[in-house]
Amino acid sequence: MTLNDLDIGQSGYIVKIKGNETFRHRLMEMGFKTNENVTLLHKAPLNDPLLFQVMGSKVSLRRSEAINIEITTEEELQESENIDILSTNIQHLITKKSKNIEVALIGNPNSGKTTIFNYVSHAHEHVGNYAGVTVDAKSGTIEFKDYKITFVDLPGTYSLQVFSPEEAFVRHYLLKKMPDVIINVIDASNIERNMFLTTQLMELDYPMIIAINMYDELTKKGAKLNIDKLEEMFKIPIIPTIGIKNKGIDKLLSAVIDRYESTLTVKSVVHFPLPVEACIEKIENEIAKTNFTKSAISQRFVAIKLLEKDPEFHRFLKRNEYASLNNVVDKCIENIEKQYNRPSEFLFTDVRYGFIKGALKETLSYSKEDADQSIDKLDKILTHKIWGIPIFLAFLYVMFFSTFYLGSYLQNWMESGVDWFKVFLSGFLPASLFKNLLIDGVITGIGSVLVFLPNIMILFLFIAFMEDTGYLSRVAFLMDKLMHRIGLHGKSFIPMIMGFGCNVPAIMSARILENPSDRKITILINPFFSCNAKLTIYVFIINIFFPNSLAYMPFILYLTGVLIAAIVAILFRKFLFAKESSPFVMELPPYRMPTFNAIIKHMWFRASMYLKKIGTTIFIASIVIWFLSHFPLDNDNTRLIETQIARITETETNTALLDSLHTQLVYERISNSYLAKISMFLEPIFKPLGYEWHVISALISGSVAKELVVSTLSIVLPNRGAMANILSPPSAAGLLFFALLYCPCIATLSTIKKETGSVWWAMFTVVYTTIIAYGVALLVKSIFTLIL
Repeated sequence: MTLNDLDIGQSGYIVKIKGNETFRHRLMEMGFKTNENVTLLHKAPLNDPLLFQVMGSKVSLRRSEAINIEITTEEELQESENIDILSTNIQHLITKKSKNIEVALIGNPNSGKTTIFNYVSHAHEHVGNYAGVTVDAKSGTIEFKDYKITFVDLPGTYSLQVFSPEEAFVRHYLLKKMPDVIINVIDASNIERNMFLTTQLMELDYPMIIAINMYDELTKKGAKLNIDKLEEMFKIPIIPTIGIKNKGIDKLLSAVIDRYESTLTVKSVVHFPLPVEACIEKIENEIAKTNFTKSAISQRFVAIKLLEKDPEFHRFLKRNEYASLNNVVDKCIENIEKQYNRPSEFLFTDVRYGFIKGALKETLSYSKEDADQSIDKLDKILTHKIWGIPIFLAFLYVMFFSTFYLGSYLQNWMESGVDWFKVFLSGFLPASLFKNLLIDGVITGIGSVLVFLPNIMILFLFIAFMEDTGYLSRVAFLMDKLMHRIGLHGKSFIPMIMGFGCNVPAIMSARILENPSDRKITILINPFFSCNAKLTIYVFIINIFFPNSLAYMPFILYLTGVLIAAIVAILFRKFLFAKESSPFVMELPPYRMPTFNAIIKHMWFRASMYLKKIGTTIFIASIVIWFLSHFPLDNDNTRLIETQIARITETETNTALLDSLHTQLVYERISNSYLAKISMFLEPIFKPLGYEWHVISALISGSVAKELVVSTLSIVLPNRGAMANILSPPSAAGLLFFALLYCPCIATLSTIKKETGSVWWAMFTVVYTTIIAYGVALLVKSIFTLIL
């Protein structure tokens, strides 16, 4: 609740004031202090401004100012605390309420924000050694020294300019949410570049702390940083931290509280040349006159953004009511560019870096030469123009060989465990529809997917290693020229590789691409990069039809997906999207040897998502599929078979015949089920591919989640061997490629809709991927028919 919500005559107690420090201190000087009682006396004829009584004085505020003062009322306190307000110290309750601090973690990509966030909030968000890991804000709340602190982990950003969706998200959050404290996380191995963002954050005039993270990497280089002197120059508290080892975190939390409670009015700013400062002041004064932005936002920040020709601010500037401000800004930009003979935005960048260089020259020194020769040698090998790509392909082969071949041994053990559990349950549960549902529906459906957990974990082990060591960014560097030839950016390769794990976070990570066309093409082709869920289909089919090809056939499938994606990207660039692509500008993070715990956490984080999917989507879908495949229960044929089973059971003990009749009964029921009838309706379409209704029903289920393809086949078929009766080897080969390429799951389609902002792109993806899958499957089937 804010002062803006009060009715005439209603009172409230001030909890906190949000906004820049100048705004906060100005209001505090006027009597708007924490715990003070404020009453709304009157509203102007147009409902703005508002007249308040505070500390015995009458003070007028605009609504745009009142909305930034958080309050609570006696009624609200009584309701939230569930106590008698009259018998309680009301000041104590207001103080308690005011001890809620919102902290924004902001920094460059790969600076260790999420590592710090995970520790302070006890969360388990994904971390990685490449740009674009965090693609949305995550929040977590802790209690520390009687304060409730909510941390918000924002996406990594290099500046407060809006060049990418992440940067737009971060800036909008800072300007609209106005956190109580900002923690600017800086990578100690690259302080100069990271502090460019710091100089922009200073202009917002929010309470701020600098956390120089991975501080041990700085000391390893033989560097000495005079933190006290740097604090004095920036006028901001600076805390050295080592996020991965949880060092310096308690000091950081204490600094958050000190900064929140501080009443200091010292401003930390970068001073620009005097003519530029004069222009900034002139624009600030004009902003105050025109009410261009709300008072809680630093007018200096807005003035500088206008002089930097920020597109978003200039769009508002072009409105008629800001004609006077527009003229002042245009004249200032013209004078600055004439005087300094360069674009105004470049001047601001140069001055910021000049300030940072000067500060670091006085505070940062090296006692020995920064020797990164081993890293340079490693880069010369891994990014070599001849050997770089073959090394990467060899890495992929080892990854897939380990996933499929070595993983198959663990998979066999799990299959034995699932089979044993089914026999165990079957032994003591009485014959009933529930027993059928539990064993043939739930256990068979879930078990058929669960057995692939070892393969999934091995795959994620390799992906975690690529991400955490920094090799993934080198791969993007290697592939840039090739990617450019297909009309994409080198950074597009990062979401593509991530697609081997799961297409949903991979598509979301396409936000690292600044160019909208690059981003959309990357999103639309990402489903061709085979996710971990499709891995279950490959292993299932290859084990039945091509058991001797388990070591290399999956590798061929994955490479085919990459090849199809490349061809489609070329066509999209030629016919659907603008041909220009943004320049290749991407940070190559330093190599870091991930700890064993970090790799295991990373691997388990992804594996737990797989298990969660099994416990929710797969569980529910298995029940639905069982129902559709077992109802209606009886017809003339099933009743005849049941009569035969009853007669044989009474007269003889021919177990082989009984087993055969039971199998026949199950098959007869499934063949006449709702699922079979729906799938049989589509049989003519899939006849050229050689798919019967069993396979079609599995593919339909797979549109919900790809793991359901195997679950459905396990439910509608009596055993794995039955696959060979309904599918020829050429059709099975075609099915592998169809499963690789056809429409993505619902979660992926939902993400495509969200990231592209249009349901039409999601529908387009369903249609075009399925058409390509059909064509490729038909081609593969024809080739295998000639070969076999």
